Amino acid sequence: MGYDSKLIDQLFAGSENTDNFRNNGTASEDGRQNYFGRVSYDFQSKYMLGFNFRYDGSITFPKDSRFGFFPGISAGWRISEEAFFGDGVVDNLKLRLSWGQLGNDRVDQFQYLGIYKYGANSATGIGDGYVFGNEDIKGVVPDGVANPNITWEVSNNLDIGVELGLFDGAINLEVDVFKIKTTNILGRRQASIPAYTGLDLPDENIGEMENQGIDLSLNYRHTFGEELYFGIGGTMTYAKNKIIYFDEAPNPEVYQNLEGTPLGSALVYQTIGIYRTAADLSDNVSYTNAGLGDLIFADLNGDGLINSDDRYRFDPMGDPRMQYGLNFDLSFKGFDFNILFQGASNVKRRYSNGFSSSAGGNGFAYAAENSYTVDNTDAILPRIASTTLGNQNSDFWYRNAGYVRLKSMEFGYTIPQALTSQVGINNLRVYVSGYNLLTFQNNNDLGYGDPEQGNGGYPPLKTVSFGVNVSF
Repeated sequence: MGYDSKLIDQLFAGSENTDNFRNNGTASEDGRQNYFGRVSYDFQSKYMLGFNFRYDGSITFPKDSRFGFFPGISAGWRISEEAFFGDGVVDNLKLRLSWGQLGNDRVDQFQYLGIYKYGANSATGIGDGYVFGNEDIKGVVPDGVANPNITWEVSNNLDIGVELGLFDGAINLEVDVFKIKTTNILGRRQASIPAYTGLDLPDENIGEMENQGIDLSLNYRHTFGEELYFGIGGTMTYAKNKIIYFDEAPNPEVYQNLEGTPLGSALVYQTIGIYRTAADLSDNVSYTNAGLGDLIFADLNGDGLINSDDRYRFDPMGDPRMQYGLNFDLSFKGFDFNILFQGASNVKRRYSNGFSSSAGGNGFAYAAENSYTVDNTDAILPRIASTTLGNQNSDFWYRNAGYVRLKSMEFGYTIPQALTSQVGINNLRVYVSGYNLLTFQNNNDLGYGDPEQGNGGYPPLKTVSFGVNVSF
């Protein structure tokens, strides 16, 4: 009762009668159909071939482009099994190569349909109901322009790997070099059809992006005699991405373009110092109302002015480019010890000139003690409460946020069974363990909290535990 159309039977679309205002309800629809298979071949553990495929259909796309075929192939050659490869310190040498495609349909649904909705248009703000006489009438407005050609985003994944084993497996090395190129990324045309036309453009499969890097793993494991075991291993991953194509509006300067820069790159001013003296103000290109204690910005286009044209594409590196870990294991007779370090580098965090004192730490105190004043002209921070252009986003506020953390450590002792069996115990082990014991990080004086979280949240709890493991 009270519906404008029998095709829409959710409660939100009901009558505007005030007696029904508290009623609400929504509905959603989703569906996928998938076919997949795999064929593999192995000859004498020397030559390995594989083929796999996915044939996926998604309700997100129109019928003509609903299904996508995503194949993958792999090959391996264990060189160490060849007759010409003589006995020696190398007991395993394998080359690997793989290529495959993946499809992504996790985008806004039904973009191929002409959508109408109650309420204001998301782009124009027009709509949101009308009053005729004394009666409220819901407004139905178009919500964007349909794209009947929308289809899957596609990632092409290439991986080349090497496996190396030495000294009967005591040393094992794995190296993988990878490259991922993603095409058909959904995006809106901003250059060919400028925003000032007022058109609410649909997403199109026009974007391209590339990600490449290397994975490395190196381990050493060996038992000396019958009771001493030693192991050490490390992992490292380095990855970097860049935008290959994005239909962006023309920028005043080439160095402001997104293409060729990492995803998430921001337009910021390049900082070259702080105005500490009157000479600094006269010797550098200044901006309106610049004063002592403000940041000095570079005049990148050389026009003698500091304005938005001097901003450049800066990679904030919000996610670490490099992540690594190191683990160590040792056991002797009944004693055992293990330790794990983890860390990240090539990562930055943005510290505003407000320096929040929430979960991150005592930022207000740091800002007060280290900001420029007439009595502290050598301060490392600009003056507080600047209302000039110097208060705008610049690379000055992005600081190295790399860290190394002692993630876990445990020491234990297993009492000899000859003793425990006398009281009916098969195994008795006592131990002490710790988590998040130490963190070494850059710019720790900023009090920015946990570098691993990336949002300045509460530092992790340092935990020390004592325990006993008993089995009967």
